[in-house]
Amino acid sequence: MEPHESLPVKTAAATVVSDVPVCSDSVQKPALALFWRMLIFFVGFGVLNVGISIGVVLVMLLWGFVTDSSGSPGQAMVRLTEKFSSDGFSENMFLLALVSPPMTLAVFIWCCVCRKFLDRRKISTMGLVKLPRPLSSLVLGLVLGGLPIVVATAAIVCLGGFQYQGLGGSAVTLLWVPTLVVAAFMEEIMFRGYLLQNFLDRQKPLWGIAITSIFFWLLHSLNPHVWTSPVICINMIGAGVILAQAYLLTQDIWFPTAVHFAWNCLQGVVFGLPISGIDCDGFVQLIPATSGALWLTGGDFGLEGSVIVTITEITMIFLFAAILRRRAPQCTQQYLLPREDSKLVDQGLG
Repeated sequence: MEPHESLPVKTAAATVVSDVPVCSDSVQKPALALFWRMLIFFVGFGVLNVGISIGVVLVMLLWGFVTDSSGSPGQAMVRLTEKFSSDGFSENMFLLALVSPPMTLAVFIWCCVCRKFLDRRKISTMGLVKLPRPLSSLVLGLVLGGLPIVVATAAIVCLGGFQYQGLGGSAVTLLWVPTLVVAAFMEEIMFRGYLLQNFLDRQKPLWGIAITSIFFWLLHSLNPHVWTSPVICINMIGAGVILAQAYLLTQDIWFPTAVHFAWNCLQGVVFGLPISGIDCDGFVQLIPATSGALWLTGGDFGLEGSVIVTITEITMIFLFAAILRRRAPQCTQQYLLPREDSKLVDQGLG
């Protein structure tokens, strides 16, 4: 197939979203096969991750050493983390707050570069589209992301897994809200907007859901306490499946980002539970009961290590699958590309 040859459009797929326009421009063949594009993408992501992390730590050391020259840079680093921890920050969350903004910007630019020059697709095809009803879409995403956490937490409290310690939090706790927004967007643009969309380009949504969900788990496999229970692995992959389905439902990046943010925010900022192993000081103080089983409470990793969350994830997966099946009966073969580039790509491309 020539790079500028016009591709046919499968009209059956157009029934998924009735108001999606069909573009008349041609779709170019990707520069490399899918495997090599994925490899280049992950190598670049790894370089960015290491480089920015080292850069942030060096800036912290320099700033701490300059503001307090009475000791070594290592001692300045210790004083910095102790100060922020005393203000309600854990060391891990402190580093996350510093690394997330530059890392998100770098990942976003890298995704745009890869999408433009390796995939030869419009940047808008990563789900970066204007929402017709942004408020309702975002509110729905927040509800669908937060409700399972509320249900699971309430169930564990009723089963005696969590103990209520009172109200807490501070103004510092609110600073985690923008941090979690930024972190959620970074992971969504990477896993759903870029990686999953590449599989949708090839009309392989099920492969895309499976592979991106495994990669989503692998990204979190270095988090604190992640290997304390096999349930954690199941739940992290399940969360990846749910977020992939959320992207398929709307074909925009904003809806799964809202789901992702609400999921994390309810755990940490509201209930004070660890977010994927990272401690957070919440406004409602819940702690695992001394008699609470690890399979019930999730232990030090937090709610995402609980079997109760496994049940809620399975429920959400079947719910989203039913909606997708209703909107696209042949959902394993027919998916629309995002609104700005809605031609289906031939399976031989990439």
